[in-house]
Amino acid sequence: MAKNIEIINHSVPFLSQNIEDYTLENRLSPKPFADFYCETDINKIEKTRPYFVYHDRVYQYFSLYKKTVNQTDERGQFIYPAEEKKKNVPLAYFENSADNKSRTYFFKKQVEDLSPFIKTVAPSYYNYSSVFYDNVNNPSGNDRKYSYANNPDKEVYKQKQIEVNGNTIRLITSKDSKALEQLLKDFLRVSKEFGIVTNLNVKDWSAMVYHPKKFEVKQFIMLYKPDSGTDYDPNKAPAERYNDYEVAVAADSTAAYEDNYLAANGEIHKDTINIRDFNPNVDREIAPEDYFKRNVSHFYYYTQDLKNLLENVDTIKTDDFFSDSVHLFIWIAFALAILIFSFRVTDLRALLFSIISAGVIILLVTLFCVFFAFVGGFKNAFFILYTILTVGVIILLIPLITIGKARKIVTSIFMIISMVGFPLFIWLIFGIVNEHQVSDCRTKVYIGDNYMNCKGVLDNLGLTSSYIMLISTFVFLYFYTGFVKKWKAIPE
Repeated sequence: MAKNIEIINHSVPFLSQNIEDYTLENRLSPKPFADFYCETDINKIEKTRPYFVYHDRVYQYFSLYKKTVNQTDERGQFIYPAEEKKKNVPLAYFENSADNKSRTYFFKKQVEDLSPFIKTVAPSYYNYSSVFYDNVNNPSGNDRKYSYANNPDKEVYKQKQIEVNGNTIRLITSKDSKALEQLLKDFLRVSKEFGIVTNLNVKDWSAMVYHPKKFEVKQFIMLYKPDSGTDYDPNKAPAERYNDYEVAVAADSTAAYEDNYLAANGEIHKDTINIRDFNPNVDREIAPEDYFKRNVSHFYYYTQDLKNLLENVDTIKTDDFFSDSVHLFIWIAFALAILIFSFRVTDLRALLFSIISAGVIILLVTLFCVFFAFVGGFKNAFFILYTILTVGVIILLIPLITIGKARKIVTSIFMIISMVGFPLFIWLIFGIVNEHQVSDCRTKVYIGDNYMNCKGVLDNLGLTSSYIMLISTFVFLYFYTGFVKKWKAIPE
């Protein structure tokens, strides 16, 4: 399977299904392209230094230097480096560490001239650097459904992108048409083994790709076969196959560049620069989106099917059967065991009354919270959580307080509710702690930051919290059986 994935990653650059994958800013090889920063905002281009223009796109490369800070202000925001702020050094971008305890600012040093490496500014196979599939650093949704811990390593993923771009460039610069045809042949063989729908053949595909002068993308391959009488839309998926694609087709940015823009200090400024200042002939050239539409071939390849297949194979190979399947049945068996145990130590009447009583308590608590939400204005989540916690503590205490004082049936009702509901009580405590952590984090989040970065104990523990609940309930029942024996010994 690893060999097949290698063939796929080496071949996908030549599928040419999205023009945005082949524009200049994607290039990462040779080394200067990976080290330098490609600026594409025309408001930040230095017109006196070398830059590159493709229709309404402008590219300029900067060398960078970085500074890392871990100090925050009273709002919890990382402090901007004072020296760069004083000298008004242009900021390229910044990155937060994985634990959000530091931030690295990347500042522009000087413009670099990479024209010796750039054969064309038009979409070209030289520029492709996307990683089609890499389960190690880009896990599927199934692999991270229980926890936020499986975030892909950005640096490792970038190295994979550099590798893809480097392999593609080495192949096309060799101008070995036979090697190219062999790679495409191997890819189609793998696709046939996997049952991927396509009408590609080696001869026509290699003819589409092999333009040895500049290796510009001359034709594009469809993501699917459109229905008869309908136009191909790269953002639409085949009927009854899967959700619509999220393919970014080139948009006319001439109008966009004539609008407002956001400065580095966060202020909104009116654009003073027009794309025609860089490309006076922009109105007489073919726009990228029109170039794409005019050059879509009749060939198609169901790329999403291939990606889904690879994800499914890796999911099956790495699936934790115990966590995903046995874990669920453990809880089902545990719940049935508690119900049977409750029935055996009491009787059917007590069990039925406890079920009815639990329903009544839930209804009363719900009405209480709704009443105070509308009348008293208590709409805070903490009010609801602490109300439920208070009720839970009272239910746990009632059997201990009323034993020998109230009728035995009354004590047994709350005793059964306590045993059955204790896992939910532990989960409630986790929920309260989690809500406090997230709420505290959000009070420190300033405008422009993402609330999704705020995580609590449930997010960090993931499925582990379920096992903690299970073990805690076992421990509780172990000690609670002493009370059950004491209750059982009381005369009717």
